[in-house]
Amino acid sequence: PLDREAMLAAAHDMVRRHEAFRTTFSLTPDGPTQQIHGAQPVDVHDVDLRGMPMDVRVAEAARLVAEEARRPFDLHR
Repeated sequence: PLDREAMLAAAHDMVRRHEAFRTTFSLTPDGPTQQIHGAQPVDVHDVDLRGMPMDVRVAEAARLVAEEARRPFDLHR
């Protein structure tokens, strides 16, 4: 089983150590500007699929991944 607390601790540590995960870009009159922010808590949305039959679970996991991949990514935030 997934250890959610260990996963969140690892994700937070990764964000803390790597500036790329804390970097945003803004367009200013002088051109694009890079801003590196301090580490913030990692927000993870989890979905429990354990109560579903395996074939439905796999299909739902694939659907959720595809849905997340279609979400726009905002470099300003």
